[in-house]
Amino acid sequence: MRKKNEPLKQINLFMVPPHIPADDHRRLRELYRYEVLDTSYEDEFNDVVKLAATICRTPIALISLIDAQRQWFKAKVGIDANEFTRDISFCGHTIAAETAVFEIHDATQDERFLDNPLVVGEPYIRFYAGVPLINNNGFKMGTISVMDTKPGELNEEQIYTLQSLARQVVKLLDQNLLNKQLEQQSIKLQQQMELQNRILSIIAHDVRNPIGAVKSIIELNARKILSQQDSVELMNMAGKCAEKG
Repeated sequence: MRKKNEPLKQINLFMVPPHIPADDHRRLRELYRYEVLDTSYEDEFNDVVKLAATICRTPIALISLIDAQRQWFKAKVGIDANEFTRDISFCGHTIAAETAVFEIHDATQDERFLDNPLVVGEPYIRFYAGVPLINNNGFKMGTISVMDTKPGELNEEQIYTLQSLARQVVKLLDQNLLNKQLEQQSIKLQQQMELQNRILSIIAHDVRNPIGAVKSIIELNARKILSQQDSVELMNMAGKCAEKG
């Protein structure tokens, strides 16, 4: 029996959580490859959500990435939260749907959402429209979405624009990934050059004892940052030094 003045517990009689397929781990592996979750806000993404909100005439717009248990916002406008749990997220339904656009005109009239915490409480969602962010490998990593606190519907032009913005977001994510890969390659190349210079220095200044050079070459090979051709050339140089010694 409920005690006097004890608040009533919210019971979700109708809310349907987003469907999570058995192979969702494949999508998550692709998402994690981008290393974008919990990163700082960036102007390029912020500009996209501002444009989406303006064109769709909604107070809320989000770029979301769907993690295993949460919907995390890479960019947002019109909302204070940084994430929602996946089980109550509208965007979780968007990536599970087979449609190009997932749209709810009035959440209070839809049995799947009418008692959803995001409908009966902050931010009091009524209208929702979301487009999945699909990368070149066909994985739905997240969504771009717009929301309103009153019922609504997008026209054809707004839908087309939202889909175009979704493609732009994927391009931004791909560019960020490429930049990270290039940075890692640059660091690896710099390390390789430093080690090679160290070996050459040992060979040049200690021709009577090339053992140090051989050890460094072996170290490079173990770390897989020395090409086979470079390894052979350096070993030959060390061998010639040993013969002279």
